[in-house]
Amino acid sequence: MSYHRWMKMNSPPVIAITESSHANQSTRILLHDGNQIDLVHGAITRITDSDGQNRTIDTRFLDLNNPLQNSLYLILLLHLRTLSLANCEQLSTAINSFLKQFPDHPHQLEEHHLKQLMKIPTTYMPIFIGALRKIKTNGYSGLSKRVMEFLDEGHKWEEKGNGLYYALVTNDPERGALSWSQISWDITLFVSRRGQAKKKCIVYFKKKSINGRHATTTPLHPEFIDFAKALFSTTMSIKMLSDPQRIVRALQCMEKALIDQSIEPCITNLTNDVLDGLATQVEQDFERSWDMLNTVQKIVNVIENRRLSVEPLSWVNPIPFGNPPRNDRTSQEHDKTIKLPSIQAICELGAIHNESIAINDKVTTCFVALALFAPSRSCELLTLPVNCVTSGESREGPVMGIAWYPAKGGLPLTKYAASEESETLALDAIEYLKKLGETARIAAKWYRENPGKLYLPQPYEHLRNQPLTLREASQIIGREWDITMAVMVKY
Repeated sequence: MSYHRWMKMNSPPVIAITESSHANQSTRILLHDGNQIDLVHGAITRITDSDGQNRTIDTRFLDLNNPLQNSLYLILLLHLRTLSLANCEQLSTAINSFLKQFPDHPHQLEEHHLKQLMKIPTTYMPIFIGALRKIKTNGYSGLSKRVMEFLDEGHKWEEKGNGLYYALVTNDPERGALSWSQISWDITLFVSRRGQAKKKCIVYFKKKSINGRHATTTPLHPEFIDFAKALFSTTMSIKMLSDPQRIVRALQCMEKALIDQSIEPCITNLTNDVLDGLATQVEQDFERSWDMLNTVQKIVNVIENRRLSVEPLSWVNPIPFGNPPRNDRTSQEHDKTIKLPSIQAICELGAIHNESIAINDKVTTCFVALALFAPSRSCELLTLPVNCVTSGESREGPVMGIAWYPAKGGLPLTKYAASEESETLALDAIEYLKKLGETARIAAKWYRENPGKLYLPQPYEHLRNQPLTLREASQIIGREWDITMAVMVKY
């Protein structure tokens, strides 16, 4: 993909809809997949997406002279430029479903209009709320001050007894809209992960088993499940979740504690006595009971701050904090240096580094040399940039250093050589690794600039789009020996 095409695909729409706009106006839009369409306002536009599915964008109910509807149309255009056609089709349907609730076509969404959201299908509710949030974020017209306050701090409506917060708590659809009626939520995009990979994470609002810490297949009590979902949604909207399952388990324990004392499992019936019984049960079921009760404590604080319980809650976690068990501690019965390599092993590694010509040996010893230069994480060694060598000034004069990029996202830092020998060894290791990875970097850069095409080394560029012999194929992938007919199927 070219740079200019990438910029076009990722730039915000520069479309101004004014009062002179009228029905059947055609707007050319560059979709996120690079294709162009002509969206006709005031009509149904049918599009076939890249998967071959037919998608419908209906703008018949949007009056561009109406500030609110004009803003919704701008958000629809923004979605078409940045999101999938399936998402845009859902947004179009959600907008039409909402506008049908207002025969008088209000020019500004007021506080009393929010109740009409309850009449549209629950599937479209989070998508439409997400569109309203974007109208506010982009500074478009059509939203009253009170509605914008609701989008920022919806829990205040619940405190005033309007009942809208629990019903309309939602999430930005770009991060994954969640249906309030579902018992399970896929919150993968809301979970805070240290690494780059996103492991699938699903939470289940189900009852805790009678004997044990695991959940059953039965949903939480109808009087309790709305509170559980609202509290969980609030946590997601405030910050990324680091341990979502612990929050759900704490809620399950609270519901079970109410049921164990023959009290209707509604959050308004929570008392200090119920929480004391919960603490006793958690101590029996969980090895790290302090962690679980600390989560319960945070939930209790929310309940008390919102005045959701009839009885004032003064409960605190009764379990004293203890250091968590660690699996990286050395045995106290042995010398703490027992895990360090012996002097003999280090000397033998040095001999291998200087004498061996095998690539696997050299890569290993270069890795050890850089680790000995300055203590660092393995991933930091593997992601060192090519131009990592730098220098600084010390009392003895110039000193060589290596610029590191911390694995946890901290600012770049420089670690300096402790001796001339350390400097020489690190420079030798870096030079070898740079030379070893040179061809790989060339190929990686080529693939970044030419996606969808096969990289061919310079001597073989003339073979592009030509039939290849086994010998030529072997040379292109860097094999020392030709591919034989017997193993050809593997390639």
